Amino acid sequence: EARAEATPEVLDKTFGQLLDQTAAMTNYPGLLVEEELEQLMTPFVQGLVAEVDKLYGVNHQLLKLATRCRAEALKEKQEKAQMKDRIQELQTEVTNNEQEIAVLREALKERGQQLDGLRSAYHREVVQVKEHMVEAIANKGPNLDAEDV
Repeated sequence: EARAEATPEVLDKTFGQLLDQTAAMTNYPGLLVEEELEQLMTPFVQGLVAEVDKLYGVNHQLLKLATRCRAEALKEKQEKAQMKDRIQELQTEVTNNEQEIAVLREALKERGQQLDGLRSAYHREVVQVKEHMVEAIANKGPNLDAEDV
């Protein structure tokens, strides 16, 4: 309650008036109060300025780091987009290659069938030639010439 009563009195006065009141209460002349105040406040203010300077330096370093991180993040994002594009290109190439392989397999299958037909025809021809030779040998008997064979 005493504090609540003193508050309006303190709030209504300026800082200079409060200094004068304190000096009057303690029998200090006003100049001594100012010197005392300066001795108390100077190290505090100097420390405060040093802390602000440190914070400014740290903030500057953090801003530089944040700028570098943003640049690296942008670079990584671009690289990721390039990788996605490259993956898409490779997937398209794989699809095209699979289609080409299917076409080539079909062509190879047809070529194999053609070769099977040629082999069969060749085999039939060889068999027919051998049969003709056997018939020729059988028809000529012992009088067979080398030219007939």
